[in-house]
Amino acid sequence: MCLKIDLKKIVKGIIAFLFIISALNAQGNNWVKRDSTKRKIIQKLQLQTYEDNLLGYTFDSDDRPFADFTISFRTCIYPFDYVMKMFSEKARQNIHLNLAFTGRFGQYIGTRYSSPVVEKRLNPVLFLEYTPKNKYKNMTLQLGYGHESNGQVIDDSVTFYKTAALSHNDVHQTIDKISRGWDYVGTSIIANYFCVKMPNIVFEGDISLKYYLNYGVFQGKKEEYHPWERNWSGAAQTRNNLNGLSLTFTCYIDSSFINKIKINYETGIANPFYANSIKVLVGFKLGNFPIAFSYRYGYNGDLAQFGKVNQSFGVEYYLSSFNRPDDKRKK
Repeated sequence: MCLKIDLKKIVKGIIAFLFIISALNAQGNNWVKRDSTKRKIIQKLQLQTYEDNLLGYTFDSDDRPFADFTISFRTCIYPFDYVMKMFSEKARQNIHLNLAFTGRFGQYIGTRYSSPVVEKRLNPVLFLEYTPKNKYKNMTLQLGYGHESNGQVIDDSVTFYKTAALSHNDVHQTIDKISRGWDYVGTSIIANYFCVKMPNIVFEGDISLKYYLNYGVFQGKKEEYHPWERNWSGAAQTRNNLNGLSLTFTCYIDSSFINKIKINYETGIANPFYANSIKVLVGFKLGNFPIAFSYRYGYNGDLAQFGKVNQSFGVEYYLSSFNRPDDKRKK
């Protein structure tokens, strides 16, 4: 499949994107003081970045360009920590219970009626996190239960075609409103490697497994493809056939230019290596602006059409991140 993108649209989108970022940073040094105050408050709340927080502009091969927003955070459930303190010092392990949330939204600017915001992904997850105290202290094990959906409501053919027939609407835009949702159980092993010979570089590896349940506590019965759907969106596929086994490699670089390289590969947990998806992200600094370029090919570019192969190009601005005071990992 070739990525058919209008070059003029890309240039216009990038110019508009950089203009917005310049406006956001126009207050200069005043933001430094505000950011310092914000960090002190956040540290007391013990909030931490979970996935990358991004403001970007995305060009999908099967969609109109859109402003792409991702907000993601996690927090520690402290009553669990108090329970752990009931154990003796020797028996006590470095285990914490965490709640995380990730939301992704697309803002269509001038390409759809009323320039709507479309929910792309809503993903709360509750997970245990264990970090050994011995020589494996650079490794972390996570085990959790989560829910993932696109926040939409259409689940029958009558509503779908009535909505598609409305003025300022069509079938393609209505597909985004088809409801998808799953509960899942998952585990991840995350390992950091600090190279002695290259102290400015940190390597991170992440192996993740997810299994999407047929019936879940939050979702009820899973919402995948409905019998009335056509093959416009890969209707013969299931989520476990396409996703669930993920390998991520990240290189953090303390540099004034390129400072992050991230490669992610994902395949189905039910049928490994049958369906493959890959995403590459390169982050760098444009002056004081943390910018990234990304390219993705494969499945699950959009939950509404998770079974369809497409590809996308994105330019993204890293929003200010927040971490715990004891988090020494370079971001």
